[in-house]
Amino acid sequence: MTIRIGRRVVATVSLESMNELQLAVNQPWDDALAARVTDVANLEKALSAAGRRLNRQATTVRQMRTRLNELGFDESTQQRTIGRLIQRGLLDDEAFGRALIDELILRRSAGANLLRHKLLAKGLEASLVARLVTEVAESDDPYSRALALARVKLADSTWLELPTRRRRLYGQLTRRGYDLETAEAVISELLGQD
Repeated sequence: MTIRIGRRVVATVSLESMNELQLAVNQPWDDALAARVTDVANLEKALSAAGRRLNRQATTVRQMRTRLNELGFDESTQQRTIGRLIQRGLLDDEAFGRALIDELILRRSAGANLLRHKLLAKGLEASLVARLVTEVAESDDPYSRALALARVKLADSTWLELPTRRRRLYGQLTRRGYDLETAEAVISELLGQD
C-alpha cells in the first residue's frame, strides 16, 4: 500500500505492515510515525531484496548479511531481515551445509579436507563445519569413495607409465580432499606398493 501526504508518496508498505503500524486514513502525521513508517518500509525493501537473492540460489547467513550490506541496509535492518528469514525457515546454515556436502560427495566425490574448505568458504561457522564433517566421517566410508574415484581416473590414464599414473592419481585424490593416508592406501591397492 502506498502512504501519501497530500500528493507526495511517503512510503510503500504491505497491508500487513499498515495494520501493524495501525495506520488510518487522515491520521495525523508526526516525526515518530514517520520514523516508524520509514523503518518498516526499509525492512520490507530488505526482505524483498533477500527474497530475490534466495530465488536465485541458496544462501548462508553470512552471504545474506554481505549482500544486504552491499545494498546499503543498516546493521539493524540486516539483523531483523536475517532473523525473519531464519524464523520462516528460508535461511538455514545447517541445511545449506548438508546440501552442499551431499552435492560434493555424490556428484564429484570429496574428502573431509575439501568438504571443510568448501563449507568454510561459503561462510558457515567453524563449529558447524566441524560437526557436519565429523558426521560425514562417522556415517560414510571415505576410503570406498576415494577408491571409486581412483578407479575412474585410472581408467582414463592406462596409456601413462606407472610412476606418472601414481603421481597423477595421488594429486587428484588429495585435491579432492582425501587425506594422505587414504590416498596412499587407495594407490597401493590399485597400483601396488613401490
